[in-house]
Amino acid sequence: MENHNITMFRAVDAFQERFSVKGTKMEATCLNRVLPQFRPSLVEKKCLIIRNPTIGFNNSTYRYVDNQNRLCFQGTTEVIPCEDIGGSPYGFDFLSFADLLNSNGISNSTVDVIGYLVRSFPKKTVTNKLTGKQAVKVTIEISDLEGRTVFLTLWDQYCDKVLSFFESIKGKNIHAIIILQFGKVKWWNGVAYVNNSYTVSRLFCNHDCPEVDEFRNRLFENSIEVSESTSLGSMAKSVEEEILQSKDFMNICLQGHYSG
Repeated sequence: MENHNITMFRAVDAFQERFSVKGTKMEATCLNRVLPQFRPSLVEKKCLIIRNPTIGFNNSTYRYVDNQNRLCFQGTTEVIPCEDIGGSPYGFDFLSFADLLNSNGISNSTVDVIGYLVRSFPKKTVTNKLTGKQAVKVTIEISDLEGRTVFLTLWDQYCDKVLSFFESIKGKNIHAIIILQFGKVKWWNGVAYVNNSYTVSRLFCNHDCPEVDEFRNRLFENSIEVSESTSLGSMAKSVEEEILQSKDFMNICLQGHYSG
C-alpha cells in the first residue's frame, strides 16, 4: 500500500468517510458480532493497517487517550499486517513530572510516567464500604532525573506485579525503573498520585526497551546512585500518615446552632 493511501491517526476526523489508518494513539471499539473476525489480529505491539473503519467522536467523560475521535471496527473493515510501525511499539508519551505537579497538560485523559524507585510503602488491604469487596494496593514513590517525585498507587494485579519485581531485586545494587502507561492522576491533600486505570494501564518494571535504556543511561550520567533508604515495602508508616505528619495543621472548633 502506498503512503498516499494512508491517513495518519492525527489527521483523522469524524467527517471523513473512507480511509486507511496508521500511527499515534486512538481508542477503538469492536462490536461482539464482528469480534471473531478481528480477534486473531488484535495482538499487543503488532503493527496493523486498518482499512475502512468508522470514526466517531469520543464523548466519554474520561478518555484513555487524549484524542477527540474513536475508531470502530465494522464488518467491512480490513486489517492488514504492517512491518513499518514507524515508532515505539508501546507508543509511550511521557508527561514530565514538572507538568504533572503543576497540573499542566492533564485533562480528562490518562498519562504515561517514568521514574526510578525512591521508596515503597506497605501493602494495604482496602474494603469497599458499599460492596464489601476487598482490594489490595501499594503506594510507591518514583523520581525523575531532576529529583521531582510522584506517588504511584497500584491496585490488585498491578500491586502484585510490582511487589514481585521488588522481591526479585532485593539486595541487588540496581535501579528499579518504573513505567506506568495509561495512569490516572488524582490529588489528595495537595499531593499528586498516579493510579492504574482499572485493567487498561500497563506497568513496566526494568523493562527491556529503548525508553528504559535511555533513562538508565541518564541516571549513570547524572551519577544518581541506588539509595540505601529504598525500603521495598519495609516502611512502618503509610504514605497518608507521612504526608499528614509532614504538614502543618491548625486545630479549629466549629460551633453550630440547631433549632428543631
